[in-house]
Amino acid sequence: MIPVVFALVLVFVVTMVMPVVLFHLLGMGVIKRGRVSSWVCLTFDDGPDPRFTPVFLDVLGEYGARATFFCLGEKVLRYPDLARRICEEGHEIGLHGFDHRHPWADPPWRVVRGISISISAVQRIAGQEPRLYRPPWGFWSLWNWFATQGLHRVLWSLPGKDWLRNATPESIVEHIAKSLKPGDVILLHDGGRYSGITVESLPGLLETFKERGLRTVTVSEMIAATDRVGTFNA
Repeated sequence: MIPVVFALVLVFVVTMVMPVVLFHLLGMGVIKRGRVSSWVCLTFDDGPDPRFTPVFLDVLGEYGARATFFCLGEKVLRYPDLARRICEEGHEIGLHGFDHRHPWADPPWRVVRGISISISAVQRIAGQEPRLYRPPWGFWSLWNWFATQGLHRVLWSLPGKDWLRNATPESIVEHIAKSLKPGDVILLHDGGRYSGITVESLPGLLETFKERGLRTVTVSEMIAATDRVGTFNA
């Protein structure tokens, strides 16, 4: 009995715990920030959502800002017009998995299949080749790492904390403005129950960037520029 338990614990540590330590906590092989002195990246998770994503796109358009939307594959299939609009308006779609189930909650074949379906959905519906992946909750396993070979794995350097129960548009702007540095990859959400608050914060955030001389670009633009000037996550 003891060898069986030991083997199960070892499998869990190798396939689940070690990837989180290596990739999430230590940042090995993962992009968290760039090194361009006048750029920042706005990223939005969990969409597209017909309640909020159109408003995000309207505000971004008013400011001439570009962003990266880490979309769920099942929502791309459910709301294809929104996925197409994201790309048509100059933004970028990254993958966020097929649904928002925790990567540890699914068997390996479901994780791999979900990512494959999501890649195909973005290619077919939005006409854009996905180049980025961010796992739900920022959690890695051996399976989602394996399934995203050839993609840039992206986390964040500055969480907007829009998911907190007591978050307000003002608190989101204040928190980000206080911690903001050039090259930051900022984590927000356009597909959560709280995203109405997030979108209300967006004009204030964009005004803050403007006042500090910071331009909002897609993650892929930051990657291309950072490749020319130095390493990531410095």
